[in-house]
Amino acid sequence: MKNIFFIIMTVLLLTSCVSTEKQYPPQNEIPMYGGESITELSRTLNDKFIENIRTQSIPAGDFKDMKDAAAYYVSRGWDFFRNGDYTTSIKRFNQAWLLDETNADVYWGFADWYGVKGEYEKSVEMFEKSLSLNPDNPEVMSDLSVTYNHMACDFSNNRQYDRYIEYAKKSAENSAKALKIKETGTLWHNYAVSLYYLGKYNDALAAINRAKELGHSIPPEVKEEIAQKASQGDWNVE
Repeated sequence: MKNIFFIIMTVLLLTSCVSTEKQYPPQNEIPMYGGESITELSRTLNDKFIENIRTQSIPAGDFKDMKDAAAYYVSRGWDFFRNGDYTTSIKRFNQAWLLDETNADVYWGFADWYGVKGEYEKSVEMFEKSLSLNPDNPEVMSDLSVTYNHMACDFSNNRQYDRYIEYAKKSAENSAKALKIKETGTLWHNYAVSLYYLGKYNDALAAINRAKELGHSIPPEVKEEIAQKASQGDWNVE
């Protein structure tokens, strides 16, 4: 997926040679249609979409109610997201949001979309909104943990080590909380990464082994590196 970022940057560089006017994406390609900056045209089109669902799709039996319709558009958003079509995915997530602003998975979709764009602070904000609506979703906690790890890496690369430790701890805390709700190989893997960043190599090795026991695929070189670090003893940042 990172190759997409290179292509996007190349396109931006080329278009900047053609025009100095700042280009903005259509509002349906921005989470929540840009919020307060939504135009009258977008508002009108959104109202028509909602009315169509309410007066045609629901009476026709396509959906039970607005919440059911929202759940459908969330699922379509994830379909496009997993296929790497982030532009269409955000359109579907936005439509779901129009139909049901209380759907926690909508904000999960927004969060992962921001994460792919590298806008981690906005991603965290959306994760927190999702968890405020559905506090016990371990998958959301797992994705939030990954986002915190990305933020930790960025701070480490910028030599902001206090912030690096802060976010590595947040990642570990989220993974640990999620594992109390549901034990999966993916969660153990995420937890292992956080522990590794915190210099808890023996705990990270145990977490990787548990992830493998649960059927999660672990590249041999990853386990070897953690095992090597563990053999030299922990470097505990706390």
